[in-house]
Amino acid sequence: MTETPLQSTQDQEFEVDEFALKLEQLRKKQKPLLAISAGILAFIVTTALWILMASKYQVSWMALAVGFGTAFSIQYAGKIIDQWYGFIAAFLTLVSIIIGTLNTAVNIFATGKQIPKSEVLAQLDFSMAMNFFTAMMRPIDVLLSLGALFAAFWFSFKHVEPPQP
Repeated sequence: MTETPLQSTQDQEFEVDEFALKLEQLRKKQKPLLAISAGILAFIVTTALWILMASKYQVSWMALAVGFGTAFSIQYAGKIIDQWYGFIAAFLTLVSIIIGTLNTAVNIFATGKQIPKSEVLAQLDFSMAMNFFTAMMRPIDVLLSLGALFAAFWFSFKHVEPPQP
């Protein structure tokens, strides 16, 4: 028996309806507050680790750890399928990259000038922070930071694909 174009269209509509139902069920299982809380907690923990580890040297791979840690925390804790959580993870990762890089720069500057870190932090303003940030960012740092932002976005939600016709 040959399949008519009408039957093929009806089968595709059934698959689309079934997919929409599955998507709706997955959305109902999402836990947004838990996801965001887990992402913020992962951001705090990984940023603190970055600050502790990078007292004298820029550790760019920590940006990747922050990105992956934040993303997987959001996805796992919240059973997330919506993309906008990726932007939250990427934002938290960007903030962590800025904090980690500036902390490393302040440590290096304070050690080089043999002054307390607290004194450097007390005098820190926007232009000084930008000078520190641009001095610390090498091409590999930029590449790893972009990779971290992408990883944070991409891995923070489950990718649900529609059925192929």
